Amino acid sequence: MKISGIIAITLLLGMLFMALPTTARAIELVANEPVTIYNTTNGEEPTTTINTDSMMSTTLSESVASMMSGSVSDAYYTLASTSYSWDGTTAERSTYGDESSVTYSLPWSFSFYGQSYSQITVDTNGNIWFGSSGSAHSFNLASTGRSPVIAAWNNDLSSYLTGGVFIQQKTSPERVVIEWQTETYTDEGRCRPHNFEVVLFQTGEIRLDYGSFTTSVTNADFGSGVSLNDGSMFINLTANAGNVYSLGGQSFLLSVSGTTKTLDVGFPTGNYGTVISNVGFSWSASSVKTLPTGSLIVLTAAPLLGYKLNNWSGACTGTGACSFTLSINTVANANFSYDSAQNAVVAFPDGTSTGYSSLQSAYNAASTGSILKLRAATFSETVNFNQAKSISINGGYNGDYTANMAGQSVVYGTLTIASGTVVVDSLSIR
Repeated sequence: MKISGIIAITLLLGMLFMALPTTARAIELVANEPVTIYNTTNGEEPTTTINTDSMMSTTLSESVASMMSGSVSDAYYTLASTSYSWDGTTAERSTYGDESSVTYSLPWSFSFYGQSYSQITVDTNGNIWFGSSGSAHSFNLASTGRSPVIAAWNNDLSSYLTGGVFIQQKTSPERVVIEWQTETYTDEGRCRPHNFEVVLFQTGEIRLDYGSFTTSVTNADFGSGVSLNDGSMFINLTANAGNVYSLGGQSFLLSVSGTTKTLDVGFPTGNYGTVISNVGFSWSASSVKTLPTGSLIVLTAAPLLGYKLNNWSGACTGTGACSFTLSINTVANANFSYDSAQNAVVAFPDGTSTGYSSLQSAYNAASTGSILKLRAATFSETVNFNQAKSISINGGYNGDYTANMAGQSVVYGTLTIASGTVVVDSLSIR
């Protein structure tokens, strides 16, 4: 018995739907041109399910079960599918266009990966940046190269011809809704809109809502989700639930996983340097961060020019890297001090600077065009300028070399200029 193409497709679809789970979500697909439908599960290689004839126009009902089962966690957040919600906004458009962004002052401090923020930057590419301005797209989620981010849809998007970014504070519960009405950059002007939003709750929770998407062959997703920008603490929604443009009618909730502890970094002897961590934070002034319990913390001190790390106190001792496991609320103090071994600094023509213990060693290291900066200190040495180079010497600098109004630098000894050119200011020879 011969079976016509349309009947055969109907039978095949019927058999396919019987095998799908009852929790599947039905969507309508209208095929007005040749189309191939693929079926894939949990990121496996797709297999061809059905091909339509080139002249066929039919309505197919495809049941799609979410790829994501259960929850996914990094060291800070847990991502889980939740009941679909849509807040939307009634606010005026905050910004629109291509590669546009807007800075928004939050009505309350929002904690993202344990750090509190009073403002965010929202770009037209579907991102919320914590600490960076401007826009970006198609970046590496784990290490954005910019700052921590919520990438609702990591793609090159545009709203020049329709839509934009809309931001609104709402209450009961307290939350800020960031809504995008946009097209992909390559579809701009083709009436292929996409609507999605991020909801920031005052409690620290984050909800991602994906509304309506217009299917297009130019859709792309370069890895959406959240990231601390440290290469390790991130959750890739795309890898776990599917490409964003396939998630229409779904919501996902990010909540803080497990317990947290505080890390208080202080500068008892003055802010004469920076403390850099392995978890994405740095300190140039005393402040407290909140991090997951059990985090491995490595702190490194970077003194200002002319200063040194005298020692750590609190969680660590000594002058090397400070390492510990954050199992309790912890204090780590970086104690910087004046470094007399950097009483002379060479400011090289390329913009770099290096400290030296003597005027002679600084002169020997300098190249033509360098400026030798001397603290308002005493140099007891015999100095011989005997190289064919042109330099300047400016004395009387303060401790961190930010100004030379502290008086004169004094050399107790002899200074001989045997070769080259030296221009001297605020230097006394005794």
